[in-house]
Amino acid sequence: MIPSDTRPCENGRQAAAEDLRHLTVILGILLLGIYLFWVWRFWPFTVDDAYISARYARNLVRGYGLVYNPGERVMGYTNLSLTLIEALVEQFGLDGVLAAKIIGVAAGAGVLGLTFLLARQAGGSIGAATLAVAFLAVYPPLAISAVMGIETTLFVLFLLMFLLLFLRFLDRPGGAAFQFLLAASLWMATVTRPEGLGVALLSLVLSIAGIRPSGRVAIRQIGWGAIYGLMLAPVLIWLSVYYGSPVPNTFFAKTASGWMPAKYLAGLVYVVMWLRDYQTLLLLPPLLWALKVREGKRAVVLAVFLAFYAAYVIYAGGDWMPGYRFLLPAIPLYFILASLGLDRVWQILRSHFLPAGHLWGIVLFLCFVTLSLPTMVKEDQYVLSRARGYQQAHFAVGMWLRENSSPDASVALMDIGLIGYVSDRYVLDITGLTSREVARIAHRGGGWALAPEEIAIQVADYVLSQEPDYIVLAHVTPSLDLFAGWRFDWAIFHSPSFSARYQHIFTVQHTDDYYLSVFGKQNSTE
Repeated sequence: MIPSDTRPCENGRQAAAEDLRHLTVILGILLLGIYLFWVWRFWPFTVDDAYISARYARNLVRGYGLVYNPGERVMGYTNLSLTLIEALVEQFGLDGVLAAKIIGVAAGAGVLGLTFLLARQAGGSIGAATLAVAFLAVYPPLAISAVMGIETTLFVLFLLMFLLLFLRFLDRPGGAAFQFLLAASLWMATVTRPEGLGVALLSLVLSIAGIRPSGRVAIRQIGWGAIYGLMLAPVLIWLSVYYGSPVPNTFFAKTASGWMPAKYLAGLVYVVMWLRDYQTLLLLPPLLWALKVREGKRAVVLAVFLAFYAAYVIYAGGDWMPGYRFLLPAIPLYFILASLGLDRVWQILRSHFLPAGHLWGIVLFLCFVTLSLPTMVKEDQYVLSRARGYQQAHFAVGMWLRENSSPDASVALMDIGLIGYVSDRYVLDITGLTSREVARIAHRGGGWALAPEEIAIQVADYVLSQEPDYIVLAHVTPSLDLFAGWRFDWAIFHSPSFSARYQHIFTVQHTDDYYLSVFGKQNSTE
């Protein structure tokens, strides 16, 4: 029987716990509202790449197959699952791009919830988990990626789902049903973005290396991996048969065939810029402290995944899109680990200086937000200007081609997304995303973004040898007399063959430092 004098104490603890749950729910709703506010601000922005997947989906519905150009089987997308979902939506006469944006927003909300659960699974208190969600919800990158119309937030959702299950697996492998769920979550991540395969290999290494207590039967450690492999094998076989390779063509277009220090430096700069822009570098000390003081190895496991993904981003050379979408899979892990360290700081302060609760966390969070406000304003203006630019430039060019060229006309350009989707013309991609030959040339030179001049000239020669009816070149100067732009566009513009056979038709402005110029063959513009 419980002594009567202990009941008030227990009742007080229960009441305090109930109050904390209510406060957590209120804060969760508030943070979701902040996330949705950013979604509302950025909703007009749909990145050009979204329309590449949409064109694949539309062609599948039309009966041409999962191709960008009818008759050409080149895998120019990296989001098989989302592309198939868009095709399903298109089958019912709905807008696939709009569906992708809605899925992205819903997945972003799911990422907030899984971040909370993952922080708790890693040993964090409710306050620490809420703080991690607060960082993620208030900063714009999650919302920007959510509205782009691409697969980023959907991939992060499946990835965090897998990590949540994986942390539990390291303690208790569970039965066949649990291991199937573990494998299925990673399979969904992999068919959404191919980086999931790298996560799978790392996870198998951690399983076999004994991150969890040893002494179990080896098959229990890798059973989920076998299930994952059996689920993924049919997909890889189909891709190999259909496209001739299980690897997306975009990999060859964007990466180098050998050692490429300049690309890795660009990737490192990309990571450092994120740490600087949102003041997240200041969270690095508590993150490292979390690895030192936390009992168990769950925080260490998350840190390993964080380091792995950061290394991958550096290898890939970063990204050009706003919002640091390449880093988004790692950002929740960064905030979780930092919040675990800050939770330890709170415990010390509470016992010595601040017995009033998590007031320090609110103050600290507001300080970070205040320091990041200039970046938030800059990001807001940049994203909205790009949204307007796509309508006044890319959409306009696509409509012009649709209305002023024959259905069998061909066009060569770099920004193949919106222009290719709207114009519905045959497109030769001069950066190689949907062109196997251009990708092969670019791969030898380190990828299209960093290719040297001699590689750019080879690409220009190949593009001009295909004799497209129209060529759309991107440049950063308003005047063609001082043409400056991407390396491949520059090489085409300065080719003697181009100047002899093509003439300028019109130029449209995307933003203050981005223009599109349309050129046509001499006989096609008369």
